[in-house]
Amino acid sequence: THTQQASFVIHELFERMRSNRAGVIAGDYITSDGAAVSGVSIDCSTAISPDCGGSTACTTAELAAYDIHTIQCGSNATGAVSSGVGVQIINGSFAVTCTAPAVTPPLCSPDVGVTFSWTERLSDKNIQGTDAEGGNIDEALEAQTMTINATI
Repeated sequence: THTQQASFVIHELFERMRSNRAGVIAGDYITSDGAAVSGVSIDCSTAISPDCGGSTACTTAELAAYDIHTIQCGSNATGAVSSGVGVQIINGSFAVTCTAPAVTPPLCSPDVGVTFSWTERLSDKNIQGTDAEGGNIDEALEAQTMTINATI
């Protein structure tokens, strides 16, 4: 199953957020419809700029966008997507929410939640799916979701 892998991804994102707590409080990690609130869309076919993984000085918002892109896409090299949830897990995606939003800035308390969604083959879980006529379906799919909340 992909449950353990989903847990690892969520915890990796939490560790990145802990390194950029100011970005969390500013709401830079909050995602919606596959895009960071900072306006950076997650496009794995394009490297994100600036590349905050090197010696480039980045703002908290740029670092948050880089972290989200890296978790979803893996490598930041253009066209070199070989890891990340978008490649490793069927229909893998995640959303970051502020579990205790503030009314005025800062936009978010350090309390955040990450919801990870994916599709899993029932055969990976040793479950045999059946169709409407009772026949076996070896590649039946099942939607899965995991949410973990943390204080950063």
